[in-house]
Amino acid sequence: MRRAPIIIVTLEEQRALYSGFALPDEEIVILSFGEAFCSMPRRAADLLLLDCGFEARLGLALLKDIKGRFPAIPVLFLTEESSEEIILTAFKLGVRDYLRKPVDLIALRTGIHRLLMAKRKARESREDLIVNADPVPEAGAMCGIRDLPAAIMRSVCLAETRYRDDLTLDKMARLANMSKAHFCRTFKAQVGMTPVRYLKFVRIQRAKQLLRSRNLSVATVAGQVGFRDVSNFNKNFRQFVGLSPLDYRRSLTI
Repeated sequence: MRRAPIIIVTLEEQRALYSGFALPDEEIVILSFGEAFCSMPRRAADLLLLDCGFEARLGLALLKDIKGRFPAIPVLFLTEESSEEIILTAFKLGVRDYLRKPVDLIALRTGIHRLLMAKRKARESREDLIVNADPVPEAGAMCGIRDLPAAIMRSVCLAETRYRDDLTLDKMARLANMSKAHFCRTFKAQVGMTPVRYLKFVRIQRAKQLLRSRNLSVATVAGQVGFRDVSNFNKNFRQFVGLSPLDYRRSLTI
């Protein structure tokens, strides 16, 4: 079966940066923002790399347009802005992964490869999500982003792998070998949100995956992602997703 291409959408002034970008056995199509808005190819794509530089608002507008027309295309979102609002909005609109620029080519290729494999495996197998396994994250996957300082990386990876546990700000700050105040400032500057909020964000992303299984109650999902209180889970889920867990589950069948 012929593979669909990887589409890179970037600002016109950044287009030259991708002129020599190549991946083995992959077809790459480079479009400007104007071309993407007006003439996005009608054939299927296996991945969209959306690099909006400092124009995050423009990137989000294009993302909303593309996901409205091509909801199945996984999107890797690159931006030089890293505010909490930008990150959360991008994930709500359907981004599968986020990288903050500048990013080295190894990290970029790793992110692309991970999404391509997930897309193609899903297309080939069409198997239901195995909810008893640790799910592959759709978002909240910053562990491995190479431009994060080592101390912050350790805390990010802790949140992404031990999100079920009773992780406190004290524990994460000690792991980073920083005071709580310094750790919070540094973490937010690097990741785009506070460590406590990022932990909640990771938990909600995992919950969204588990809610695809109708065999799991909302209370069970809440417990599996680290929330000890269902009402607190419902409150946090609505804050991040804009829907209650039950409404989100119903939306998956629409």
